Amino acid sequence: QPGHLGQRGYLADGLLSLYALAERGSLGLVLSGARIMAGRPDPHSDFAAIEDAREVVVSGHGSHHVAMDGEVVKLRFPLCVSIRPGALEVMVPTGEIRSA
Repeated sequence: QPGHLGQRGYLADGLLSLYALAERGSLGLVLSGARIMAGRPDPHSDFAAIEDAREVVVSGHGSHHVAMDGEVVKLRFPLCVSIRPGALEVMVPTGEIRSA
């Protein structure tokens, strides 16, 4: 949902979103970091966003730390990210499920 960073109404739509810190000077980076740490990020000025895409290519070279689904991993650039609808297999226990 535009304006609601990292939120969407439906996860099985086959679309991905990519967010990166917006290109800003040193002071802008510090101010963005302070807003983010305070839980009040400005989605329009603190982040560059690509929403509702099927494939994203990020140029660059070398390795960079990237957060994917809340986990930080080191990836080599250039980076090509694509969505594969239906690729996730979910395992559920057999038998009766009791609520707590």
